[in-house]
Amino acid sequence: MMRIPNLLKYFAFFFCIALVFSGCGNSSDGSSNLSGRNISEVPSSLVTLTFLPAKVLAVPPNVAFVRITGTDANGQAVDPGNGFPFPVTLNYTTPLILQVPSVVRHLHLDFLDANNKLVGIGDLDVNLSPNIPAQFNIPFTDGAPSAPVTILVPPPVPDGIVRLRLSGTDVNNAGVTTILPVFPLQVTLPPGGGQTSPVTIPVSVTRLRAEFIDGQGVTQASNNATIALTPEVAQTVTIAYPSPVETAPISFTFNLTQGANFYGQGAVPGNVTQIRISGSNGNQSVTTPGFPATVNFAAPGPVNVPVTITTLTLDFLTADNSLAGTNSVPFTATASTPQIVNVPFLVPTYLFSNFNAGGVSSGPPTPTVFSISRPWTLQQIHVYHFAQAAPTLLGLTDANGTTYGPYPVVGGVYPGTNTTLNVSMPAGTFTVTNDFPAGWSWDSESAGRGFTEVFGTVP
Repeated sequence: MMRIPNLLKYFAFFFCIALVFSGCGNSSDGSSNLSGRNISEVPSSLVTLTFLPAKVLAVPPNVAFVRITGTDANGQAVDPGNGFPFPVTLNYTTPLILQVPSVVRHLHLDFLDANNKLVGIGDLDVNLSPNIPAQFNIPFTDGAPSAPVTILVPPPVPDGIVRLRLSGTDVNNAGVTTILPVFPLQVTLPPGGGQTSPVTIPVSVTRLRAEFIDGQGVTQASNNATIALTPEVAQTVTIAYPSPVETAPISFTFNLTQGANFYGQGAVPGNVTQIRISGSNGNQSVTTPGFPATVNFAAPGPVNVPVTITTLTLDFLTADNSLAGTNSVPFTATASTPQIVNVPFLVPTYLFSNFNAGGVSSGPPTPTVFSISRPWTLQQIHVYHFAQAAPTLLGLTDANGTTYGPYPVVGGVYPGTNTTLNVSMPAGTFTVTNDFPAGWSWDSESAGRGFTEVFGTVP
């Protein structure tokens, strides 16, 4: 007789699970009935979720629904299809029982009120095995720690700027993205500048970026501010509209120079239809509204080029956007002053060459920098040491400080790496390193940079 209550408990438990599959766990659209759906083809687990506080908040009483999504081991959203009810939105209850595909390795919950407004979130890494029930507690949280921030943009701001897009990075220079509060975000800017309405910014943001957007949704300028936020403490952050970028109207020619064959120069192929123009200052790429620019090869200018650029890079493109060749040249310009820049076409495998026929000095005063706009393969590096000892090591350093090499060198006046390196390289701006810079030849035509040739391939 004493066993009957226990038997009733077991009967009630399995009866409740049966009800789950016959509709007791209703979705927000009034149905999460799994009967008749083709779920047997999807390996899954019966999962029970609870929401007990664990040093965080209890679920508030206005939560009406729970939207449940998941990602796999690769961070890809899981949606098995075939009528399988996942992702799914269910009426909020605790515990919550549902079928979850076994490939899910992370569960994300959105807690919604009766109007489907986001109230809070929950996240948990999980490990599921097919057909084996599991139970997890996913505490409710009202989102990332944040603070109310008012953005002050001092006048004047050009006419037509209507809003700001705010994004940011943390102390590790990693982009900050949160679901609650929603970030990055956009906020309306009063005409001519002034204060925005308060917005909610995660306190993990230490560098706030504001993009100034016009009525057509085009970013016209951007600026940054370093910030330090305290949770729930209001703050005003000033971000000025940047001063106009000074540019010069630049036209281009592609004439071969003396010794063109030796320097890797050649005639521009007939299949080149466009030129992509970019530039850098030191080893930092220069980006402004309208630059980098792509223009028709038949009419390559004038192009407004920022005068802060010290290295100008041209990519010669075919009609299908394939790269036929590339070259980087030293660049100096005066604001608003027209100028013609000659950029000879380099034949394939010559990715950079600043060799010329001028008289040389030794010990270049300026770093030798070049840019490649696509991932590429480094084959060889050669330099020129006239009447000086040769280096023993040559290498490259990118804008992030990553070094490639240095690689052993052979040769005398024209020393270089003695084997085909076949090193996979990222797109970017690179500085050539030479362990005997005092013997490295340069002249005014190379803009004080050591004579260098870089060989490789670009897909």
